[in-house]
Amino acid sequence: MSAAIDRIIKSAEKSIKFGDFHAATSLCYEGLEAYPNNPRLQALAHRLLKPQTSKKKSNFNQVDRIPRSVVTELNALIESNEFLLLTKRCLELLETYPNSAIVWNFLGCAQYRDGYPLLAETAHRRSIALDPEYAAGYSNLGNVLNQLGKFEEAEEAHKISIELDPADATLQNNLGALYDELGRYDEARKHFQKAHNLGPNYASAEYNLAGANLQHKNFVDGWRQRESRWKRWTRDEGLPFIETSKPLWDGSNVDRLYVWSEQGVGDEIMFASTFNELASKSNSLVVACAPRLISLFERSFGDKITFVPRAEGVPDEQFDFHAPMLTATGLLRQHIDDFRSSNTGYLKPAQHVVDSLRKTMLEASGGKPIIGISWLSKNKKVGVKRSIPAVELVSVIPDNFFLVNLQYGDVSDDVRDIGLMTNRGIATFDNIDNWHHLDSFTALIAACDKIVSIDNSTVHFAGALGKECHVLLPYSCDWRWGLQKYKDSHWYKSISLHRQTKLHDWSGAIQSLQSALNENSPS
Repeated sequence: MSAAIDRIIKSAEKSIKFGDFHAATSLCYEGLEAYPNNPRLQALAHRLLKPQTSKKKSNFNQVDRIPRSVVTELNALIESNEFLLLTKRCLELLETYPNSAIVWNFLGCAQYRDGYPLLAETAHRRSIALDPEYAAGYSNLGNVLNQLGKFEEAEEAHKISIELDPADATLQNNLGALYDELGRYDEARKHFQKAHNLGPNYASAEYNLAGANLQHKNFVDGWRQRESRWKRWTRDEGLPFIETSKPLWDGSNVDRLYVWSEQGVGDEIMFASTFNELASKSNSLVVACAPRLISLFERSFGDKITFVPRAEGVPDEQFDFHAPMLTATGLLRQHIDDFRSSNTGYLKPAQHVVDSLRKTMLEASGGKPIIGISWLSKNKKVGVKRSIPAVELVSVIPDNFFLVNLQYGDVSDDVRDIGLMTNRGIATFDNIDNWHHLDSFTALIAACDKIVSIDNSTVHFAGALGKECHVLLPYSCDWRWGLQKYKDSHWYKSISLHRQTKLHDWSGAIQSLQSALNENSPS
C-alpha cells in the first residue's frame, strides 16, 4: 500500500510542477478512492485545493464559463440519478474548463450521491476556492461535511451559503436537514418553513416540514404536507402511485374502498392500526399489502377486509375510491386523541405456533423470563446510526433473562461474539426466517415476555401485538417517535422509548434501558 501511495503522490507532484492541476487532482481522486483514510493523500488533496472562505468579490461567472446547454445536461443527469454518467461527464468537461466552479460542484454532487463523500468534499472545496461567492457550492459542501460527521464545519458552510443567497429555498432546506440530523428540531422546523415559504412548490422542503410537524404532533398540517412525497420520492424511497381513474378517498363513508401500501413492512404494520376504522367507513374494503403479511392480516382482521398482494392490486371496476395507506391514516389521525382507540394490540399471531415456541423457550431457559432482542438496521440511509453493537446491548441485560434472537439476516458472527465476549448464549430459531416468514416471526415475538430492539420493523410487530417493548433510539430519530422529551409512543401503548442523550452516544439510552429492566427484573 505504501509503495502505491508513494507512486500516486510522486506522479501528482510531477503534474503540479508542470502546471497540470487537473491531472494532479485526478490522481488524488484515484488515490483517495482506494485509500480514503490515508492522511498523506488527504493532505495532498487539501493542499491542491487551498480552500477559501472569503466573501471577496470574484470575477468568475459560473454560468458563462460553460454553455447553458451543458448546465441543463448536468442537471438532467443528477435529476435522473445517473451519478456515474455525471461523474464521467464532469471529468470530461474539466479537461476543457478546469477552473469552472459549477462543474466542480456537479462533480461533488455526483460523488456524494454515489457514496464517495471524501472525494465529494475535495470537489466542493475546489468549487468554492474558485468562486468564494458560490452559495450552492458552500451548501453542497455542508451536506457532505454533515455525512462525514464534521458538524461544526457543515453548519458554518450552510450559514455562509444562506448569507450569500438568503432567498434560495434549497439552501434553507439543507441547513434544516443538518439541524434535524443534530436533533435541533425547533431550528430544523424553522428553516424547513423558510424553505417552504420561499419555494411553495419545492417538494423536498414541504416533505421535510411535514416530518417536523408530525414530530411536533401538528398532525393536521403534517399529514397534508406529507402528500408532497409523490413529487419528491425516488425509486428507492417508495412504491409508485397507482394508475387509476377513480378518485382519492376523502375520509367519508363510502361503498367500496381500496387502500394500498406504498412503503416498507414496518410502515404497513403501523398503518394497520387504522384497518378496523377503515372497514367501518366502507361496505367493502380491499387492502393491498406485502404478500408476506397477508396471512397475518387475514387472521388479525377477519373476513371484513379483503387482502391482496400489492403488485397485483385490483381493477378499477372493483372499487369506488382509493387511498395510499399513509394518506388514509392521516385522514383518521388528525389529533393525538385519535390514536388512543387503536394503540393496543391489534395483530393476532398463530396461537398454536406461539404455544410451541413458548414451550421450547421455557424448556431451554430453565424458567427464566424471556427477552427477544434485535440490534441491527439495514436501512441504507439511517441504518448505521440506528444500530448498536450486539455485545454492547447484551451486556446490559440482566443475567436472569433468557435471550432470543429476533434479528433478521445472517448474524451468526454477532451471535458467536455474544457467546465469546459475554459468556451468554442466545437462542436462534433457524427454521424461522425473520425477514420472509413474517407470520412465524410474529409468533416468535409473541412467545417472548419482553422485547428489546433498536428502531427497525421488530418494534412495530411488538407494538402491534401489545407486547412490552423497549426501543433504543438515536439522538436524532424518525418523526414517528416524536420529540426527545417523549418516553412513550402514541402509536403503540406497550412501547417504551430509550433515547440517546448525546449525538452518536448510546450510553444514555443504555442506562435508561438498564434501569427499566432492573426495575422489573426477577430476583
